[in-house]
Amino acid sequence: MIVDDEILTLQLLENIIDWESLDISIVGVAQNGYDAQQIIKRTSPHILITDIKMPKMDGIDLIKWVKDFDSKIKVIILSAYGEFEYAQEALAQGVVEYLLKPIDEEKLYKLVKRLKVEIQKNIYIQKELTNMKKIECRQIFKQLLYPCDIARINNISEIESRIGQREYRLLNINVDNLSYNDYIKFSELKDEEINDITDFIELSLKNSNENIDVIVSEGYFGEWVALIRYYDEDYKDINFNRYKKLTELLIYDFSSKIGINCFAGISMKHVGVSEIYTAYYETLDLIKYRFYLGDNIILSNDCNHMQFNLKELKFIDQQKMLLQHINAHNELEAINLLTQIFREINDSATIEPDKIYDFCYELIVLIRHKFCQGKVNGKVLDIVDDITIEKLRNYKTLENLKDYMINLCKDIINHFISIEEKESSKLIQKAKEYINLKYNTAITLDEICEYVSVSKSYFCYMFKREMGESIWNYLTSYRIEKAKNLLQNTDMKNYEISYYIGYENASYFTKTFRKLTGMTPHEFRNKNIVQ
Repeated sequence: MIVDDEILTLQLLENIIDWESLDISIVGVAQNGYDAQQIIKRTSPHILITDIKMPKMDGIDLIKWVKDFDSKIKVIILSAYGEFEYAQEALAQGVVEYLLKPIDEEKLYKLVKRLKVEIQKNIYIQKELTNMKKIECRQIFKQLLYPCDIARINNISEIESRIGQREYRLLNINVDNLSYNDYIKFSELKDEEINDITDFIELSLKNSNENIDVIVSEGYFGEWVALIRYYDEDYKDINFNRYKKLTELLIYDFSSKIGINCFAGISMKHVGVSEIYTAYYETLDLIKYRFYLGDNIILSNDCNHMQFNLKELKFIDQQKMLLQHINAHNELEAINLLTQIFREINDSATIEPDKIYDFCYELIVLIRHKFCQGKVNGKVLDIVDDITIEKLRNYKTLENLKDYMINLCKDIINHFISIEEKESSKLIQKAKEYINLKYNTAITLDEICEYVSVSKSYFCYMFKREMGESIWNYLTSYRIEKAKNLLQNTDMKNYEISYYIGYENASYFTKTFRKLTGMTPHEFRNKNIVQ
C-alpha cells in the first residue's frame, strides 16, 4: 500500500522497482491517510509506504491508527529534508525504516526485499504456532470425548474459554470402509490449509457462511467428531435445522470434492466442557440407528424413538430350517426365510447391531460345520472360511447385511446344484449306456439303479430333471427308434421286430409305435419304401 499526496511520487513508487520480480503486488494507492484507512481495512496489506505531511490525515496519525488496526503491518515513511522531527516521531511509533526524498531506487529495493523475508518468516512462525495450538486443542477435545478427570487435563482453559457457557452440539461424522486411497484423495486437494480429513471437516464447516466456532478431532477409525458453537448473540434461539444444514453441506463436500460418502449423527444441545462426553455418547447411539435406517445420512434424536436392548436373537428353529433348505437346494425357500428373519429384526429396531452380527456369524459357523466336510464340499469351505465377524461388520446397514447373507446362501446352493448337475450328468449317461445295451430285455428299475448305485426315487428325480422325461418314456422312445431302423433296413416281420426290441406282445408294439409316430409299422415301412 502506497500513500502520498503527490501524484508524481505515487506514480514513481509504482514503477521505480520491479514489484513483480519480488512477487509483491500493490493493493492500493491513496493521497491522504483517511483514504488509505479505507483501503487498508479492505485489503490488509503487509507493507505500508507513506508520506508524512498529507491533507485530512497525515502520516503520523495514519501510523498510529495502523498500529492499533494491525500491528504486524510493516511501515516505511518517506521523509523530505527539514522533516526530521516528524521522522523521529514516526520512528517512535515503531516504523521499520524511513527513506529520504528523492527516493533511492536501490535502497528501496533492498529495504522491501528485507521486509518481505521478515514477513514470510513471521507468517511461517505464526502458522506453526497456530498449528501447534490447534493440535493441542484437538488432543484435549479428544480426551473430553471419553470418561476422564477434567481437573487433571493440562491447558483445558483454551477449550473452556472457547466454549464458555454457550450451547453447542456435537457432530459425529462416519465414513464407511475408509481406505488408504481415500486418505490419499485429501493430499490431492492441493490446499495448504488441508493436511488431513480433520482439516477438511473444519474448513468445510467454517466456509459455510455461518458465524460459528469449530473444534474437530478424529475418534475411532473412520470417525470424526466436531463441536459446533454459534457466536450469535441469540444462540439460544438457533434451532436444529441450522445444524442440519451445516451437516448437509459437509456431506456434500465429502461427496463432490473427494468422492467419499459419509453420514453423521447430531447430539442434543449441551453447555460446558463437562457435558462433551455425554454429547458424544448421544451421537454414538444415533450412529447405531443408521444400521436400521440405512439411507438416512443425518441422524438426530428425531429418529431415536426407542432404546436398544441387549436381548438375544432367538431364531434357533429358523436356523435349522434354513440349513434344511440349503441342504435341499431350495434357493427360493432359503431366501424367503432369511428375508422373514431380517424383516422381524427390522420391525423391532431395538436389537443391538452387535447381536445381529453375532447371529449372522453363528449361522455361518453352522453352515461351515454342516456342509464343509469332504472334498466335494471344499468349495463351500472356500466360500465361508474367510468370513469373520469383522468382515460382517463392514456391512453397516441391516439391508446391506441381509443382502450379503442372501447372496452367501445363493452361492452355496448354486455350488451344490453345480456339483449335483455334474454328478447327475455322469449318472444319467451311465444309466443310458446300460439301457442302450439292455433295451431289448425285460429291464427293470431295480436293475438300472443297482447298476448306477443310487436309490430309485433319487434316480427317477434326477433322470426326469436331466432328460425332461421319465426313464420309461426314454426306454420306449429308444425301442421305437430301433424299430424304425429295422423297418427301413430289413425285411423282418412286425412280430419279429417287436420281439427283437423287447416287446413280447406284437399288438402292444403296434399300438405304441402308432402313438409315437402317428402311423402303424406297416404304413411307416411303405412310406419309406416309396420315398
